[in-house]
Amino acid sequence: MSAVQTNLQPTTGRLEPVLTDEVDERCAQALGALKGIYVPHDKHRAIRSKINTLRISCLPMLGTGEAFEGRAVVEKTGAGKTTILKRLARETNATPTADGAINPYRVVYIEMKVAGTLNMLIRRILKKVGDPNWNKGNADDVRDRLEISFEERKVELLIVDEVQHLKGASKDKLAIADELKGLLDSGIVPVVFAGTEKAKEFFEENVELAGRLGDLLDLSPAKRSSRTDRRNFRDFCRALDQEIRKAGIFEIPSAIAEPHCLTALITASGGHLGRVCRIVTVAVEHALRREAEFVEVYDLDAAVQTFAIPRRYCIENPFRKGQRQ
Repeated sequence: MSAVQTNLQPTTGRLEPVLTDEVDERCAQALGALKGIYVPHDKHRAIRSKINTLRISCLPMLGTGEAFEGRAVVEKTGAGKTTILKRLARETNATPTADGAINPYRVVYIEMKVAGTLNMLIRRILKKVGDPNWNKGNADDVRDRLEISFEERKVELLIVDEVQHLKGASKDKLAIADELKGLLDSGIVPVVFAGTEKAKEFFEENVELAGRLGDLLDLSPAKRSSRTDRRNFRDFCRALDQEIRKAGIFEIPSAIAEPHCLTALITASGGHLGRVCRIVTVAVEHALRREAEFVEVYDLDAAVQTFAIPRRYCIENPFRKGQRQ
């Protein structure tokens, strides 16, 4: 890691990063603390509410074999889909059921990290719920065991994340959509599908599947043209900065919520709050490496230049707008 070339200058700390064991330890502790920070916002609350409504409304149908409805959330990488879905699963599984018991399988969350077929997905689900024979049997066998395993463990909802990695034997979008619909038709549990924009094709090209899923859950980015979105974006960034200070990472308020930084951040992130968190995480480490007293514009600029642009969050660095090169 070296200093990023820019006309911006920091007001505290050094220009160059400090590469010592002591600073490494501070960075590691801070990054661990950042992973535990969660700033709720209206769209996350709405998604959580709609998924909870789906789960609760389907409870009387569990075990009847009746086909279920589902929901889907589709948005760009880094939008925050995985954050809300994992959190919902953790919270539900930690909440006592009506009989006072804790069931760690009430909501089963599975992420498709690599391309695979529906049969491979079901085997991974079986492995997650503890089936010792998850890798044995044909396609019919594993589907039967999925139903048995879910009933035994009293599963109420299945969440399949990164569903764009699902592939069929023919790689035909309609065939893949039929397989997704088959999960709902099987009448085991309701299912929430999540994925990037590539997954949207599966849902839109199969009318029956689209009807089962209803409207896509909204995780659209904040728009600079919307006064409400700008205000909500500002409030989110302020709350994020407060949480960083509560975690003891810095004592001094950062530049994150300053007006000119808000404009640059909403541009660099495309308005996606999940991407804001990732950019800020990189900026926090950059500031700590410099032994700075707080996250400065200098650190946010470096985070966009070295992290956001290479990941195509944005093409140009908005923190450098108007700089002389």
